[in-house]
Amino acid sequence: WTAALYLDFEHPAGQSLKQVATKAVMFHGRFWEKGERPIDMGLYVEYILPRKSHKAGEELEIKWILEKDFGFNSFVLNPTFEKITSGPGVGKGIELALNGGWYFRKSMKYQPGIELYSKWGELRDLSPLKESKTYIFPAIDIIFGTQGNITWHTGAGFGLTNPADNFVFKSILSIGFF
Repeated sequence: WTAALYLDFEHPAGQSLKQVATKAVMFHGRFWEKGERPIDMGLYVEYILPRKSHKAGEELEIKWILEKDFGFNSFVLNPTFEKITSGPGVGKGIELALNGGWYFRKSMKYQPGIELYSKWGELRDLSPLKESKTYIFPAIDIIFGTQGNITWHTGAGFGLTNPADNFVFKSILSIGFF
């Protein structure tokens, strides 16, 4: 299991940079050991409890983790399903997001990558690409400690489509316990 502190910052068009505080309960696991199958698969489930001043409803997020390594290069694809479980948007259907990334893992201390996040809307009425919220993130994992169990993942996101915010900064500190 993993404990993580989320510090999300966003810069919506026409507004100043602001922190968005979120609490979450999460589970992250894999179906088999890394490298045993042609594609490594896992599941990430998160229940999001946002600050009421930011977002009124709670949300369930289920993310498939599909990963393949080629030498020091890792490719990840995360089809993600989100459902609002309380608040004003509870009547909305399940939403689809398609996220992915490439990571260069040669160093045990610094691992750069490029991530793509794209939110397509409800499954029953998916948005065309130009209406989706799509971002590209140059990112890096900075790994601390002799066991490598503390990771700081940070990146700068740039909106590629009109509905997306111009800029998003993310910073996630993770502590692995086993």
